[in-house]
Amino acid sequence: MERALPGAIGRDSARFDLRFVLPIPSTAALHLHFDVFILRMEAFALKGNLREVARLALPVALLNLLGVLTLFIDILFCSRLEEGEAALTALGFSAQIIFLIQVPMLGFSVGSAALISRAYGARAKERVASLTRQSLQGAVVLAALTAVSSPITLPLIVGTLGAEGLAYELALDYLFPLFVGIVFYFLQTLSFSLFRSTGDTRLPLVLGLVVNGLNVPLNWVLIFGQFGLPGLGVEGAAYGTIISQAFGVLITLGLIRRGALGGIPVSLRPS
Repeated sequence: MERALPGAIGRDSARFDLRFVLPIPSTAALHLHFDVFILRMEAFALKGNLREVARLALPVALLNLLGVLTLFIDILFCSRLEEGEAALTALGFSAQIIFLIQVPMLGFSVGSAALISRAYGARAKERVASLTRQSLQGAVVLAALTAVSSPITLPLIVGTLGAEGLAYELALDYLFPLFVGIVFYFLQTLSFSLFRSTGDTRLPLVLGLVVNGLNVPLNWVLIFGQFGLPGLGVEGAAYGTIISQAFGVLITLGLIRRGALGGIPVSLRPS
């Protein structure tokens, strides 16, 4: 019987983890995002404007694939660590927890987008600006509650899912930084939904490309240690994700402030 080398990834275990890691977040996101657009698409389709339907739908589908790609990049790099198999298993458990926290945030985003879409359709610019500001503030509050509770909830959830030993430790190493910086993920998710509520599906895709493009070199530097920096392993993958999302959020909020949301400038000062 062939003996696996230390740090090697067995085919069966890799297939198992990838099967559970990749479809879960993407399937949930696709269902929720397409629910938001179904009424708008049906209206266009009834007019026979299939080109307009494709214009709205294609960027949404590509953006969801980019969301999956973020996790896939983490998996790809972490699988090359010395503890690669344990890291892969840890990311498999982490993906299920990330899916859990996606659900309330995506629901919040869908509700906010629905309200803003109605106000935008009614050309109520002041209401659009007010709802946008309140939605962003709500996302920050939700993120703060999630981050504050994570030291208690994460060990319990990871243990309940069945993680043990090194996989348990690596899962927490990956998740704790992500939850500390969860505000950037929440704001990014909400902002993309708000852009889509005004019919702009291309800008979120462009921003998603920027975030993912930055995530790749950051992962390489932080996971393995480059340019004199120490290698952080799976923890570095989390920091790479946070930094790239933070960069994307700063750009996004700047665009919203300058009127990228349907041509309506939004003051980000707390009301």
